[in-house]
Amino acid sequence: MRTVEEVVSEVFGVERGSVDESSSPETVVGWDSMGHVNLLVALEENFNVSIDIGDVIEMVNVRKIRQVLLEYGVRS
Repeated sequence: MRTVEEVVSEVFGVERGSVDESSSPETVVGWDSMGHVNLLVALEENFNVSIDIGDVIEMVNVRKIRQVLLEYGVRS
């Protein structure tokens, strides 16, 4: 299974090593509102989940994305 960091890296075209738990729209080029939608789609496809809109809004950095995925039973 892929990690959240790998998915973020792929979606935004950045080096995997530059993505960590604190990575967020403020630190990743291209992570704007449309980028967030693309990230959501990639996360749902990679982890086979459907994420509720309320949870999507809370996904403000990699750490929080991992926490939200845990609520869906996904370990990443």
